[in-house]
Amino acid sequence: SIYLLGEKLRDNEDLQDYLAKISEGLLEDEYSRNLSKEFATEITNYSGDDSLNRSLVIDVESEDSSHFVTQDLSQPLSAKASAVEPDQVTIGQPFAEGRFNIIKELGAGGMGMVYLAHDTGLDETVALKVLFQVDDNQQALLKHEIKLARMITARNVLRTYDYGVVNNQIYISMEYIHGYDLHTLLQRSGGRIDNIRLGVILARQMSAAIASAHEQGIVHRDINPRNMMISSQGILKVMDFGLALQVDNEQETKKIIGTPYYMAPEQIMRQGIDERTDIYQLGAVFYRIFAGTTPFKSIDLRELLQSHLKDPVPKICEKYPEMPMEIDLIVQRAMAKKPQDRYQGIQELQADLQGLNI
Repeated sequence: SIYLLGEKLRDNEDLQDYLAKISEGLLEDEYSRNLSKEFATEITNYSGDDSLNRSLVIDVESEDSSHFVTQDLSQPLSAKASAVEPDQVTIGQPFAEGRFNIIKELGAGGMGMVYLAHDTGLDETVALKVLFQVDDNQQALLKHEIKLARMITARNVLRTYDYGVVNNQIYISMEYIHGYDLHTLLQRSGGRIDNIRLGVILARQMSAAIASAHEQGIVHRDINPRNMMISSQGILKVMDFGLALQVDNEQETKKIIGTPYYMAPEQIMRQGIDERTDIYQLGAVFYRIFAGTTPFKSIDLRELLQSHLKDPVPKICEKYPEMPMEIDLIVQRAMAKKPQDRYQGIQELQADLQGLNI
């Protein structure tokens, strides 16, 4: 939600080339070997993003939740964070006492910049997030993200390498993925993945990533297409553990935090969250992949949150009759309003995904 790794889309031809690379790539396992040229469907233009597709902190100022104050985490948390000093990071020049050679800019966010860089210590190309004049709260959030991300070592989780401070600038070096985030791919591929098998492959990969986090007692709590990258080899990586928490942290579970289109009911109600919260969010992402829209579509925050609490999840089969009923059943169970009615562990969800004969 704060940064984008990988190349920016310049036009539809760029995406067509990228999808062709996925088709021609040497794919390594059963999850991804079937990412084929069928993924390169007709490309359509799309309008700008709205804030409800981004990570938010929602403060409830009264007991009846009658007033919301939202903060977009893609924007600065303080005035200081917007005081970017680009002259301190120069393309083609070393950074952090020669540790990194800056190659080019990859993207920008409210907290700073992301660069493609060569890590001379690791002798590896990395994505380097550089943040400018970060306040104490932001620094604590970033350290938290690094700590949790380093606990998870899995093929489908973006690796985090290092954290440091140079001239009051915090940097984080991460695995560089030459590819696009899932949100962009969906938007530019007509809104959904028409090939059901490809959608299942992606669903299996994101579930494997979250299973790795849950094994470490970590709940992501902000699973959404923007936090997933797909490489040119067809490998999906879950990233951005900045909002994650360890499940025994009771204080953190009382905050409303996440991406509204993918929030679980217990997040909205400020009840304790656990691994089943991630399962709800995965179900919402599955819905987005197969149906082409989020389960609930309101652009009004209050109405959207109420839908998560009360409205039944629409059935994908009613819109796309060719959709196997088993996929609809997986989504419906994952997105049950009550956590006790969902899959009780990510392994149960993985078993149903693996059992799909598609």
